[in-house]
This record gives sequence, C-alpha cells and structure tokens, in this order.
Amino acid sequence: MNYENPPIIELMVEIRWQYRPPAGAAGVNSTLAAGGQFGSATSQEEFFTRFNQEISRNSTGFQVERLVPQGFPLLPSQPVYRFREPSSDAAWRRLYQLGPGIFSAHALPPNYQSWEQFRPFVRGGVLSLAKSRNDSERDENFSTVILRYLDAFGANLMGNRTAREFCEDVLGFHVKVPPVLEKHAKDIAGVVPTIQLAVPLKMGDSIFVTVTPTDTSTERKILMDTMVATSSLVKADDTETVDAIMENLDRCHKMTTEVFQNVTDKIRPAMRPANGGVS
Repeated sequence: MNYENPPIIELMVEIRWQYRPPAGAAGVNSTLAAGGQFGSATSQEEFFTRFNQEISRNSTGFQVERLVPQGFPLLPSQPVYRFREPSSDAAWRRLYQLGPGIFSAHALPPNYQSWEQFRPFVRGGVLSLAKSRNDSERDENFSTVILRYLDAFGANLMGNRTAREFCEDVLGFHVKVPPVLEKHAKDIAGVVPTIQLAVPLKMGDSIFVTVTPTDTSTERKILMDTMVATSSLVKADDTETVDAIMENLDRCHKMTTEVFQNVTDKIRPAMRPANGGVS
C-alpha cells in the first residue's frame, strides 16, 4: 500500500561478513580484524576502488565521500566510503556505504517510493560487492542480512495524543507502570515510554522494534525503528549468491510491511493511501 503522507525517514539494507585481511604489518595504514590481526589497508583500498568501478559501469560515476580520515586504522564493520548516486536532482538520495566486512544501501525521502523501486538499486550494489571482494575473503559467507525501516510520526499523525497514548492506543505497545512508580509520579499520564522488543520469528529470522518519543523545541515525534535480520548464512561460493541475498531481503520486507500496516492501521486515513504515494 502506498501513502501520500508516509512517516518514513529512511530504508536501509545491510550485509555483513567476517572480515579476514591478508597478512600484513600493523601500523596507521592498516586494518584490524575481529581476532586482533592486522592486515594491509592497501588491499581494502583496492577493494573499495573495484566496487566503485563496478557500480559506475552503468552510470556517469558516483559521488564518493571518505568517512574515515586517510591514515586512520580501518575497523571491521565500520563504513569507510559513501557512494552517492549521480543525479541532476539534488533531492535524489540513494547511496551505498562500504567498509571491511560491511555493505549497506540507503534510500531517503522525498524520492523513495517503494521497495520495488529501490530493489534494483540494492541488487546492483550486492552484485558489485560480489564481484569486488578481495581474494582473502571471496569465499567468506555472508553472515547477516538486514532490512531496516526508520519512521517518524509527527504532529500531523499523532494529533493531540500524548506519546504514551500514541504508543498504546495507536501502535499497540502497552506500558505497565509498577505501582511504586505510580505512587511517586507527579503525573502518571505524562510517562514517556521507550520500548525495545526483540522477537524471534517462526521462520527463523528475528525482528527488532524500538519506539522512542522525542520532544524538541519545534515538534513532538515518535520514532519507530523496525529491523528484520536473517539468521542463516548465505554461501559466498554459490553462483546464486546475489539471488539468495535478495530472496532474504524480500522476506524481510514482507515481514516489516505486515508489521507497519498492522500497527499504523488506526492512522491510515491520516497517511492518505494513494496509488502514486510511498509504500
């Protein structure tokens, strides 16, 4: 279902693997593996360069931004480079991030429309990743595949409800305050809940939901972070590795969509369902 007034802030895909650097001397131009082993940063820079070449084959080139200063050690699962999609539209925001043992793809409003629209961009990045990996980790299986939605419910969707009322009456997350806290509370109606749930799923994956109220000088918001992570390894030596990763992501998307549509059912009219909106 698509919406003209969606709460989405960002959709993110993340893939991780065990970083195994080639042998090398420790130093400022080095990477640190999970077991404390240092490897040459040169091999990682070559990996980043190959990835940029792969993603640029069908475009005029990505805008590249280095996130870790040159000469600093590179840590496992830390993004080092950001690759922004080329576009004449300054508002168009789709990008990849890459580091030792980690790849991610991001879509942000206002141009994100749907998973179906974003999926080819993700697949292109995964394919480029598979072609670019260093020989030392080319056969290393992908250990984690994650799909994550960040949503922000502002005053246009919260209405006059308090944070607790919105969490309980709309989203369906109920908070039971212990009697001793009710006894000493100045205003029990003003309790601000922060909710974190980790739910193992029947299909073997896990879903993590965090609901956090924020209150700035300009606007009240409820932030909802919904993440589904797969639990099974994706074999790197399989000729269908890319398709297997995308199948995992499709399954994650199906789960996050079902959860979102269910918990936001009471404010669906305010989100203005429409064929041409955002899903």
